[in-house]
Amino acid sequence: CDVGQCISESTSYEKTMWERIEMELEEINVENLGFDHPICSG
Repeated sequence: CDVGQCISESTSYEKTMWERIEMELEEINVENLGFDHPICSG
């Protein structure tokens, strides 16, 4: 396969994984901190 295409596909996959992990971490942090945290109050 095209090297550039393979690299872009793998990086986008890793990017999605990291975004998913970060979202899960944020959810955990929100649960631990409670809803009075600045992130939740906006």
